[in-house]
Amino acid sequence: MKKAYLKWLVPIIALYVMAGITCWIFRGIVEEEVQENEMHKISHIAEENVRSVDVIIQTVVDYNNSTAVSFANMDFNEDQDKLVNVLRTLSKNESVFGSIVVDANGVGVNEKGEKINISNELFFAKIIESFHNGGSGMVQIREDGYFSAGSVVVVNYINFDGNTKGYLITNSRVEDVQERILKGLPKLEVTALVNLEGYIFAGNFDGDNIWEDGSDLLPEDTIKMYISQKKYYMSKIDGYGNLIFVPSGQISGGVVIVATDDDMSDIMKVYMMNYYNLVIALLVIVTIYILANLGIFMFGRFIRKIRAAKESERIKTDSITGLYNEYGFTGELSGYTRYAGDRNGILFAISIDCDNSTDRINILKDVAEELKRTYRITDILGRGEEGEFLVFLKGFEGEKDIRKQTDELQLFLYDLKSGLIDKGKKAKIAAGRAIYPQNGGNADELLAKVREALEKSKVDGKGSISFCE
Repeated sequence: MKKAYLKWLVPIIALYVMAGITCWIFRGIVEEEVQENEMHKISHIAEENVRSVDVIIQTVVDYNNSTAVSFANMDFNEDQDKLVNVLRTLSKNESVFGSIVVDANGVGVNEKGEKINISNELFFAKIIESFHNGGSGMVQIREDGYFSAGSVVVVNYINFDGNTKGYLITNSRVEDVQERILKGLPKLEVTALVNLEGYIFAGNFDGDNIWEDGSDLLPEDTIKMYISQKKYYMSKIDGYGNLIFVPSGQISGGVVIVATDDDMSDIMKVYMMNYYNLVIALLVIVTIYILANLGIFMFGRFIRKIRAAKESERIKTDSITGLYNEYGFTGELSGYTRYAGDRNGILFAISIDCDNSTDRINILKDVAEELKRTYRITDILGRGEEGEFLVFLKGFEGEKDIRKQTDELQLFLYDLKSGLIDKGKKAKIAAGRAIYPQNGGNADELLAKVREALEKSKVDGKGSISFCE
């Protein structure tokens, strides 16, 4: 039994081990694939967010450029009414949130015709620093002043009528740039819209300059190169996380995203949970498969046992009468004599000879049925290899019981013979008797003795029971 269980247990354990190893290997592959897909998804969302800002800024840049061309032909001091009218027209654009024109000292007018002075504004110092020799570009407003903090202004250097140097400054309507840049993105370590110098336009970065205040793990030179080339960049920061750079089409910069390993674990948790559920489902299916096979095996073994038992019964059963045959009867009698102890028993052998083979078979069947009805279920009934009926009565002892059972059998034989005569059938009946253990201590001895008595009855020819001497 133990070997049978081991025969199943070893391959089952091996199957689970192999399934576990396979799932563990594929877990790494799935995790890597999911992480790569999520990084591309984040990159795509960031690209859409940057594009939404670029569209607004591009519109302002286009208007600013055309306005700057018209201003170049105007006198800053003499044509201020014209300047205001143009500024008013510019400010009517839905992407513009206000526009001003100032000289190199920061003095000028806005679209409402109001006199303004921004010389003390921090952003104006940045404008002078970046555009005093000409050009155009963008500057982020870092603190509230004339423009609200967080605004992005588009700047064009202007040489008014070749005499006065100044600047056209237009506030693009991207005061919600923070929301635009972070829209749809998961919570990550760093998501920041930066320019080439590292200044932060928007995002969740704590600090004003990502190169100065950011982690030393950020590849500054590499990101600057991709800013200059306006190319996408994605890489792994060993032992820390993942880096994504999405370039802006308008500002000289883009979105820098840093997703730590913990960030990615949180993002992938749902997907990996689906993988784990799939693994559990796989193991459940494997378990059901194993149990089903075990059930089939056990059921098959049960059926084989039943068939074997039936086959064994067929081996021990006489094909005509359904009683024990010689082999089966001997086995049952041996079992009784082996464990009988001080219990006794009576063995009868009955011979019925008939010349007509058809009548003989019918008579044998009828006698077998009558014997089953007459004797106890605990008694042993059979048909020997020479065709005689064998009847062993268990537990009878004492002369009185033996005589009573002998007389009842004699009466049974008499009734049997009378019945056959009435039916017009001729048969010769003989019977022998042996007593256990007086006439034999085991099955073989007892059968030999009862057959001697049966032969004696046949020779006598009277149809009476002969006793073993």
